[in-house]
Amino acid sequence: MADDFFGEIGNKFSNATQNVANATTSFFSSTKLNSQIAGEKKDIEKLFYKLGEATYGKVKEGVASVDGDLAVIVEEIRAHEEAIAALKDDLAKVRNKKICPECGFEMDRKTPFCPQCGTKQEIPVDEPEEAEAAEGDGEIEIEEAVSLEEVAEDAAEDAGEAFKEAAEKAVAEEEDLAKKVDEFIDSIPAARDVKDGE
Repeated sequence: MADDFFGEIGNKFSNATQNVANATTSFFSSTKLNSQIAGEKKDIEKLFYKLGEATYGKVKEGVASVDGDLAVIVEEIRAHEEAIAALKDDLAKVRNKKICPECGFEMDRKTPFCPQCGTKQEIPVDEPEEAEAAEGDGEIEIEEAVSLEEVAEDAAEDAGEAFKEAAEKAVAEEEDLAKKVDEFIDSIPAARDVKDGE
């Protein structure tokens, strides 16, 4: 009779161990498959990006054309590119440089040919206002300093917001992971008994 009792306990323990092993295998298999699905989705996103970039390149070259919603998107991209070009030009002026209109290379304002692509450059003539401002009472420099200070403050604020969002996301992911681990443990009878016993 004692043998039957211990035999039954052994069978229950063996079954519980097998259940834990099966659940663990299932958990890791699911995790692996979910990871592979996420990887495939990322690959699709990259391909969508390449497709859009290639299509826009052909439209820009005049090889292809689009209409409707796609034409609106193309115009928005062009507007952003023009804004970037203007900002780069302003940045070059702040650095006392200029941008090659052909390849976008930044160079000294007095350079006659682009060192990158060889395109002939216009040599800018210093405007009288610029010369007067350089010799003046420094009002331009003060305005630029204030504007750069504002840019720095905005950048710091943006960085702070980005850091806060990243921290909140990390905390949320950690809480979600802890919850999943608890749910996984609760789904295994033998593990749940051990947890309840504590």
